[in-house]
Amino acid sequence: MLLEECNKLEERDVLGAFGCTFVLAPGFTARLGAEDSLLMSTFVKHHGLAIIMLSELSPKVPSATFSFDMEPFLSESASRVLVEDNAGGSSSISEALSMELLNRTFGAQVLKTEKELVYWPSNGAITDFSVSLDGVRLGVSVSRAMPAPDATFTQDDADLLLRKKLRGVIISTETCVNESWQKQILHIWAKSRRTLQLLEQAYQKLEPELVADTVVLITRCSLAEVYNENSSRRRRAVVRPLKGLKSSEHMRILRESDPLVRQLVDQL
Repeated sequence: MLLEECNKLEERDVLGAFGCTFVLAPGFTARLGAEDSLLMSTFVKHHGLAIIMLSELSPKVPSATFSFDMEPFLSESASRVLVEDNAGGSSSISEALSMELLNRTFGAQVLKTEKELVYWPSNGAITDFSVSLDGVRLGVSVSRAMPAPDATFTQDDADLLLRKKLRGVIISTETCVNESWQKQILHIWAKSRRTLQLLEQAYQKLEPELVADTVVLITRCSLAEVYNENSSRRRRAVVRPLKGLKSSEHMRILRESDPLVRQLVDQL
């Protein structure tokens, strides 16, 4: 009986307990509300809905690093978000993990990455990537709730972040010309429970027109690399030369060092 339950669990990769849904991924465990999958499915099919979802992502290894403990297990969609070029900044890890979470929890698949999306006019807010979820196209904007250096994240910070990002969601939805989404997911990473609670409190005070047709998904995650990723660690698909292939400079030096070639040059 226990073996049968384990097999079912492995097939579904989800576990319901304590009024929550636990999603078991190879590199992490995610926790979200028991009704969130139903809420998400309802959201994508109806206009004018505004939803906030609270979740948590925990690496399976307490001392985990993204490169060794999570990156090798990313889904195809998340790997694509990670390695393809974006519009700049140091957010490759947070965006890739966002795609991974959406893939593992709701079955989302990436459609276009950041540089594949086109806007007119082109100098406004942009979206990080687009996905297909339950057959519906959605935009996804990813942000991180981080205070200024040596400062504490406050209620004012939470209000400012939500208002700025939600306005950006509205603008990018209106100006994107090569995607047809009408709704977006604003995914915000929060390092602590306090930060998550401040964002939730700030959300409750927002105007209806600012939040309509947007899911605000707030995920508490303690993985340091989500927040302090170095911009030099940009993940790109790199075409490496074949092993053993010598560079043109190397070949030039070899030719010049060949005694037969030098003797011929001297005779000329």
